Amino acid sequence: MQHLEKESFETEYGVSGMVRERREQYEPTFTRNIAIGVVLCILSVIPTIMAGVMEVEDYMSGISVGLLLIIVSIGVNILIRAGMIKSSYDTLLQEGEYTKEEKHLKKKTDSFSGAYWCLIVTIYLGWSFWTNNWKFTWIIWPVAGVLYAAVLGMVKMTIEGRKK
Repeated sequence: MQHLEKESFETEYGVSGMVRERREQYEPTFTRNIAIGVVLCILSVIPTIMAGVMEVEDYMSGISVGLLLIIVSIGVNILIRAGMIKSSYDTLLQEGEYTKEEKHLKKKTDSFSGAYWCLIVTIYLGWSFWTNNWKFTWIIWPVAGVLYAAVLGMVKMTIEGRKK
């Protein structure tokens, strides 16, 4: 599967048409499953809210949290399964994030990503050991995550700008 996600390939005659047809048949199911998964995740808090409003016993509050987790897990399971099937069609058709251009761009940005996160780990460990303030230095991770998205976007723009 990794080969299909990372390398460009050509399908045999008729395969793309068949996959496209199956994807079109799956589209209403995908939409329905995404809606069901999201609704379940949103509604999962109802047992806990009801337990809080009704001021039930502690063990009932625990049961309501258990129900919340069960409902969320069912919703997330539906979301992941629907997404995996849709992603497999996109992979075979080389569409979305699996286009030949995106695969080529990803190969070029992979080395940047590895270097970036190694640098962040080095900064985190150096700062943490130097100051011995482990309670505060964790803040580097959310900052690095947001910064990564911005810097990766700029790297992609630079790479795409060189192509033109």
